Amino acid sequence: MRISNNPVPPYTCIGINNMDIHVKSPAKLNLSLAVYPPRQDGYHPIASCFQKINVWDSISIRQSSTPGLTLTCTDATIPVDHTNTIAASYTKIKDRLLHGVTVHLDKKIPVGSGLGSASGNAAIFLKTMNRVYTLGYTHTELMQLGQSIGSDVPFFIHDCTTAWVTGTGERIEPIGSCSSSFFLLIFPNQTISTKHIYAAYDTCGHYPNPTRAPHTPAYATLGHNDLQPIVWQLYPIYQSLYNHWMQHHPESKVYLTGSGGCLFIPATDAAAVDRYYATAKALWPSFWIKTVSVPSPNAKTDFFDSDSGVSQSFF
Repeated sequence: MRISNNPVPPYTCIGINNMDIHVKSPAKLNLSLAVYPPRQDGYHPIASCFQKINVWDSISIRQSSTPGLTLTCTDATIPVDHTNTIAASYTKIKDRLLHGVTVHLDKKIPVGSGLGSASGNAAIFLKTMNRVYTLGYTHTELMQLGQSIGSDVPFFIHDCTTAWVTGTGERIEPIGSCSSSFFLLIFPNQTISTKHIYAAYDTCGHYPNPTRAPHTPAYATLGHNDLQPIVWQLYPIYQSLYNHWMQHHPESKVYLTGSGGCLFIPATDAAAVDRYYATAKALWPSFWIKTVSVPSPNAKTDFFDSDSGVSQSFF
C-alpha cells in the first residue's frame, strides 16, 4: 500500500456547495510523553511532542433554519448529544450565531485509538465556524475556548504541524518536523481507559523530576512514553503484539501514542512503511492498520471552492 509523498495538509476545507462546508479533521501522534504529578485539580501536567498526521475524519456543516445544533455521525457508537466535543464547541459559540447548524461527522479515525480525533473535531468545528460565519473570535480566544473543552484541542486549533506541548495542553511551542516522515499505525481494537492508566501511574509514583519545569530537551526522545510500561502491564495484548512484531522486524521500533491504544512504528521511507504494512496486515487482518505521513512544516491550509476550482487562504 503506497502513501503519497505529498500529503494533503491538515485543516483543509475541501469544498462549499450551496452552503455545505466540508472540512478535514486530522489525527495526531504523541511522539514522546512525560507525565508529571497531578495538580490540586487532578490534572497531570505533561511534556510531549505532538505531531499531526494525514489521517482524518470529515465534518460537513450546513446552515439551518432549525434552531440549535443537529448532529449526526456515521459511527453509531459515538454519542451525538451534549457529550460530543462538537456539541460542546457549539455550546461555546451559539450566542454569536444567527441561525441553526446541521453537522455530519464522517468518522474514519478509530474511537479509543488515542489519536486525538475528538479534540480535533472540536477544534476544526470551532475554527471553521469562526471563519465562515465571521464570529469574531481572535486566535487567543479560540485557544481559550478549546482549552475549556479538552486539553488537546488547542494544539489542533494552532496552525503548526509539530509542537512541544506542556502544562495541560495550553503551552504550545511549534518546532521543526520530526526525524521520521512515515509511520505505520496499528490499533488492535482494544479500548483503554485513560482514567485507569493515569490512576495506575499515580500509584507507581515514578514521576519525572517534579522540581524541574518541562522544557524541550527533556524527554524529547522519539518514543519516550511514561505511560507505556503501565499499558503493557495492564493490557498484556500490547506486550504480546510487540514481541510478535519484533520477531518479524527486529530492526524497527514500536511505540505507544499517549495512553493508547494505537501503536506507531517509524519508517525511514515509503518503501519501508509499505513493507511494514504488508507484514501487519498478514499478522492481524482484523486490526485497524494505516500508513501515514507527516505534513510539511510549511504546508499551507487552503479553502477550496470545488465548483469554481479557485483556492484562497482559509485558516
